[in-house]
Amino acid sequence: MTGGELFEIETQKPYPSTPAIYITAGLELKNGNFPALKETVDDFSPFDVIFVGAPVWFYTVATPVLSFLSKADFNGKTVVPFATDGGNYGDFFAHFAREARNANVAEGISFTGVSKTDVSILDQKISTWLEKLKME
Repeated sequence: MTGGELFEIETQKPYPSTPAIYITAGLELKNGNFPALKETVDDFSPFDVIFVGAPVWFYTVATPVLSFLSKADFNGKTVVPFATDGGNYGDFFAHFAREARNANVAEGISFTGVSKTDVSILDQKISTWLEKLKME
């Protein structure tokens, strides 16, 4: 909907399946030892606005995205977070804002229960949110 470029945050090693993923991710959050990524973005200068999306894990930002944020220097760029969650995003947006180094963090949005949402309703929610961001 924005016409922007897409960069997928991918870990070098895949996460284990349920329930082991909960143990792995929980330990990463507790210890601050985030997973290694396949690639990073070294230069954000070509972009005016950067959208960063993540699932909510343990009521906060998923550890692969925390790994991405720990390596990124947004150098005054506008960064717009969005989250997907099952019903409670917790401190996702506050934590994201603390970790997004040198970013002007815009108001984010949480998309709750996306897999259960009618695509047309989801598209409308995204369109409305993007229009609101244009006005700010």
